[in-house]
Amino acid sequence: MSTAVIYLRLVGAQIRAQASYRRSFVIDLLSQAALALVEISTVAIFFGVTRSIGGFTLAPAMLISALAQTCFRLGDLVGGGMDNMAELVRRGRIDAQLVRPMSALGQIFVNTLEVRVFGGVAQGMIVLGIALAFNDIAWSPVKVLLLLVTLVSGMVSVSAIFVAGGTLTFWIIDSRPISDAFTYGGRDFITYPITIYGPVFRTLFAFVLPFAFVAYYPALALLDRPDPLGLPAWLGYCSPVAAAVLALAATAFWRVGIRHYRGTGS
Repeated sequence: MSTAVIYLRLVGAQIRAQASYRRSFVIDLLSQAALALVEISTVAIFFGVTRSIGGFTLAPAMLISALAQTCFRLGDLVGGGMDNMAELVRRGRIDAQLVRPMSALGQIFVNTLEVRVFGGVAQGMIVLGIALAFNDIAWSPVKVLLLLVTLVSGMVSVSAIFVAGGTLTFWIIDSRPISDAFTYGGRDFITYPITIYGPVFRTLFAFVLPFAFVAYYPALALLDRPDPLGLPAWLGYCSPVAAAVLALAATAFWRVGIRHYRGTGS
């Protein structure tokens, strides 16, 4: 049996287990969808008192927000389980995964999969569809491909941040507040146009990490809109590069953490 088939069977087992309590499962899905809607709605609330945010009116700002929320939910679906690393280390479950002939990181992804996040993904997709409809986009095969690549790249970027945050647990057991600053703090950062932030904050979160390539620059490329910051238009097509860099960095950090891990004796 191939490794891919084993992972698919484990994912299927997780979905069946979490869906076995149907009422609780449906409530979880709906609560995640409602949470995603509230997070996106916060952007629209600002436009009740102003006509633009950072040089963006409601329609393009909602496109950035919808792209950001959808990418974050997709990344949360894949790598959000890394938030449970402290519990896995305390209970010694990492030890069990290390002795199996499979990737420890892949096992954590599968074993901590939270199917309820599908509710947030679905809600994000719906809002993204509405935002795309309300913006005057000159669609072409290249832009359809750009949209699909942006969603996949955003998922990889967000998952990488979750992995890096979870890896901190190998050195700091209660590292959740630190990792949350970059995962959920990063989500809040990419929800708005980066033009609203100051130079230092924008440089750190938009280009060093680099969250600007999750939603902001792809949205500019979809809208054929120049960057108010004066940067070149081809940056809108660099999401896969940014995602690859983040994924490689997070994987390297994880490998260092695994080598550092000594177990808890639990």
